[in-house]
Amino acid sequence: MRHYSYLKELLEDFTRGDFDSIDISDRDRLIYQPIKDGMTREMLSPESTYKLYKLTRFPIIGKMLMNHRINQYINWVDGVFTKEYCQKIRTDMTEELRLHGNELNEAFELLDEESKRLFLDLICLRLTGNFRYALSSHWMKEQYLSEKITWKEKPNIVDAGGYIGDTLLSFLRNGIIPGEYYIYELEENNYNQLLKNVKKASKKGVKVYIRKKGVYSKNGKLYFIADRDSSKIVDYQTDNSIDVVTIDSDVKARPDFIKMDIEGSEVEALKGAADLIRQYSPTLAICIYHKKDDFWKIPLLIQCINPNYKRFWIEHYQISYNETVLYVSM
Repeated sequence: MRHYSYLKELLEDFTRGDFDSIDISDRDRLIYQPIKDGMTREMLSPESTYKLYKLTRFPIIGKMLMNHRINQYINWVDGVFTKEYCQKIRTDMTEELRLHGNELNEAFELLDEESKRLFLDLICLRLTGNFRYALSSHWMKEQYLSEKITWKEKPNIVDAGGYIGDTLLSFLRNGIIPGEYYIYELEENNYNQLLKNVKKASKKGVKVYIRKKGVYSKNGKLYFIADRDSSKIVDYQTDNSIDVVTIDSDVKARPDFIKMDIEGSEVEALKGAADLIRQYSPTLAICIYHKKDDFWKIPLLIQCINPNYKRFWIEHYQISYNETVLYVSM
């Protein structure tokens, strides 16, 4: 895998077409096998959210159930990462380099050295469709638990995009017991499952505040698209509406850690958390892959909100275009 020293070298190479060509010969090894391994571990876990996980203990039945679920997911992956989709990603990245090369370079310069290499690999991934560029040292690790974070005792945590409470359970599993935990989730089924999982945290003394709301740059009501895995707020009318709040207006505790995975609303939500970010400098874990300009817009926005932050780094948790997280701390 080729690494570039500076973003300008990438731009020069791009104009010459000096990239590894698209190669899907290792698709099974790079994408399918990690999916199979990861889903098998998930389904066999005692804390699995898979409704039939107990049956997976029986050799024949378990193998049939796991293979069926894994194949369903792989078919979904094939349906998403089509040649047309990869071409759109390449077109978007080409446009971002052409129109916002300076901003991308500014974001690049904020990162530590390890993250600079990863940042450039992820740009190469988008330009080439070669999933070898998505291989990083983080993809087998738990998301939002970067080894570079220094955790205080009983941190107050804001979880925007709480899903079913999987991140909360991950914290507990790894010995991070929050003091206060604010969690926001839009989708009805996820919210109902979240209520059940929160009981596990409450038993450990965590004060959990559950919000069936979105986070945004203003308080009010907006529309959203309901999807079990990726519900998102949109700027047009749908069959679903939801109350939205700013983190500044809703969170009463001093936040030590703010996580956002909200399907493209991260920029607006950060604007709505600007006062707390400016005042308390919490560690941030923000997804930067949902929109084509997230790579530069989110880090530069955070720097503008609070210029005192000293550490910016990224980690990438999936062998695809998704699950890139920007971390920021003092």
